[in-house]
This record gives sequence, C-alpha cells and structure tokens, in this order.
Amino acid sequence: MTIDTRTGTRFTRRRLLGLAAAGVTPLVFAACGGTTTVDTTSPEAVRGKIVHWSNSNFPFGEDIGAEFVKGFRAKYPNIQYETDLIVGDRFEKMVASAAAGTMPDIGMSTPYQVQEQGLKGIARAHDDFMKTSKVVKQADLWPSLTYDLIYKGKQYAMPFAPDVRVMYINDTVMQGAGLDPTKPARDWDEVEDHVRRIYRGGEGKLGFPPYWGSGVAALWLLPFWQLGGETIDKDGAKITIDNEHGIKALEWLKKLYDLQGGWNSVADRMKVAQTSNAHFVQGNMGYYFATFTERKSKEFLAAPALPFHFTPWPVPKGGRRVNYGGNHCYFITTGSKTPEIAWKFLEFLNQDDVILRFTERYDRIPVKIKVAESQAYQKNDPFLKLAVEEMRVRKFQIPAPGGGEIQAMQVKIGTEAASGQRPVREILRDYQNQMQLILDKFKGM
Repeated sequence: MTIDTRTGTRFTRRRLLGLAAAGVTPLVFAACGGTTTVDTTSPEAVRGKIVHWSNSNFPFGEDIGAEFVKGFRAKYPNIQYETDLIVGDRFEKMVASAAAGTMPDIGMSTPYQVQEQGLKGIARAHDDFMKTSKVVKQADLWPSLTYDLIYKGKQYAMPFAPDVRVMYINDTVMQGAGLDPTKPARDWDEVEDHVRRIYRGGEGKLGFPPYWGSGVAALWLLPFWQLGGETIDKDGAKITIDNEHGIKALEWLKKLYDLQGGWNSVADRMKVAQTSNAHFVQGNMGYYFATFTERKSKEFLAAPALPFHFTPWPVPKGGRRVNYGGNHCYFITTGSKTPEIAWKFLEFLNQDDVILRFTERYDRIPVKIKVAESQAYQKNDPFLKLAVEEMRVRKFQIPAPGGGEIQAMQVKIGTEAASGQRPVREILRDYQNQMQLILDKFKGM
C-alpha cells in the first residue's frame, strides 16, 4: 500500500498498475517530501508560486482574466502567478503532463472528464478546502453542476462559466405562418403542428431543425430525459439508453426532420449560411434551440431590430422539464506542491463580485445559486430569469470515467437516428454496448 502524502489517497498495487495502463503515472511522494507547507494566516504571509492552465475562451493573460490576476496579486503580493494558454486537447495534455511529472497547479477540464481525472490521480479532491472556506462551499453551488464533478463522494473540481439553452422564436417567421410568437409551442404535438405550418421547402423556410444549435446531435438526450430516461444508473456503473424512452425520443426527432424534407434536405439547407445564428436572424427558421448567450452573438448584434421571443424546450405530455447545459471546470492537480495557494486563487475567482464581473463579461450564469438569483445579476431581465430557472433542471453528458470517449458516441446516436441510417433500436443497443465497454475499463481501478 502506497500513500500520496499530499492528498491522503491510498494506492494499491492493482490501482497503480491500472493507472499506468491508462497512461498515467501517479505522483506519489515519500513521507520526507510531499506538499510544501504554506502559512495562510494572512495574505502577506502566503508565499509561493502557482501555474494555471487556461484556454483562449477564458484567458488569464489578457481581458478580464488579467484584471482578476491583478486583483489577486494585489491581495496576495508574495504569490508568483503564471498562466499557460493551452491549445488543443487539454485532457490528453494533462495526462501526458501527469505521466511526465510536470503538471501545473491548476488544470482546466470539461465536466464529463473530471471524474476520470479524479480516478486517475490527476485531480485533487476539493472538499477539505470548501469545508473551511469562508468564500465558497459545496452547498453554494448548483447541484446540477456539482453532480458532474463528484466521484465516490468527493468533488474533484470547481465549476465556472455554465450555460443553458433556450428556444428562440423568430416573430416574423411565426407571423408569416399565421402563428402568434407570444404563444409558442407548449408540447411536442404543437411543435409538430408549427413545423408543418412554417416549413416551406421551396422558400428555404424551416420550422425547427433540432440539431442545428448548441449541442448538435447530442441534443437527442433532452427529449430522452424529458420522457424520464437516464443515460446511466445511480451507481455510475451501467449505461441505460436502450429502452422505450430512447426509442420514442429519437423517433420523434426523426419525424421532425421528415416533416421538413428529411435529414439530407435540412442539412443541405443549413449549408447555405455560415452559422445557425445567421439562418435564424435571416428568417430561415421559426424555432432555434441554442445557448442563451447567442442573443449577444455577432449575428444577433448586427440585427438590433430583430423581433424574437424565447421559451423553454416544449415538454411532452406527461413529461418533465429538462435543459441541456454546458460548463467548464478548474481543478487543483495532485502535482501541485502548494495546493493551498492554488485554492486561494480558485477561492478568489468564487468571490461574489468576481463572479458577477465574469458572468457579465462572458454572458454566463453564476455558479453560486444566491448570486444567480440576485437582482445584481438578473437586473429584471426576463431572459436571465429564464436562464436561472433552467439551471435547476440542467443536465449534461455522462460524467463517469470514460465520459470523454462516450460523449462522441452520444452525437453519433443522434445523427444516425435522424438520418435513418439504421433502426433506432439497433442504434441504441449497439452504442449502449460500446459505452458499457468503456465504463467497464475503469472498474477496479
């Protein structure tokens, strides 16, 4: 039995071999080495250096990220902070960095890869930090976010920059079809009715192309969830998509494409404009499901007089309200010799005022519930009010170890079903088996 003295993680011989097979060398310190002790009793007393990986979407060497770093340095003048802008596959680069023993202090991840990084001994559990923090605790965060980050009772990352999706409604297109944009479709039957009335193949008018928005073909999960389906069981050990919920959801989505000339016809039409936003703004579709941030995209901003409304994704009769929402995460690595300092930076980013500045700059939802519900954030904006409501029912990709590999399969399921490549039941059974093989790789590690 070997013990990582920085995290208290116990590594059996079997687990060490498993991590090595997965391409990761666990960073195990001897008792004489280990974590550097840091005096955190006062800001001036905190001394040390941290290296932080970020990406081009949320850089910390420029823009508002650089302002946060400046504020952090002012508060902790004796901390040396460095940021590296990571381009390409962050997950693979982190695995390689772990194997080489050169991990940064803070890494960045998608939420469906965090649990795997916890299992592989790359991400450090954050629970002890949050328990003693006066700035942020797990209970402050949206459960829909922390669900993805908790593995075997431990939270291995801190969320930031989450979003949800809304159904945009083009008023002009709706009115042209004799529909009232203030009374959008409330259920699946009404969606079908509106698609029939809006669709004009010869004119290039689409009612609602479900996958041409934010989430692409993985959005088949949303109606699947609405019907009561779950992608994985409560123990995180079994894939559960091959059932009547999956069949009904995929067949309904294919029906929507068939009502608009079929998958190929819709795909050809969507190639006409450079972006889905442009299609919607130009009046080529009535309904458009995308992140709530799209309303501040260059296409929307270039059409300030565009009349549009918004609504949640219509719910099937007897179904439940669900949203599909993304997220980003930062985590302290097990390679950090000064995790207390790394936590000070993450803690700084989770101050209420910093969260508000970040969400305003990037048009995102605050990770803290009370901040998201505050007037300081919502400012009587009904769009933000809806986005916050949708956070309560947000779901995302399978977060279990292997989630990165599984995510690509979720997209293939939606595409194959909508295009009619093979029977839906066959698609679900095939991919459920493939996904299960991925999950099973990590059992016993």
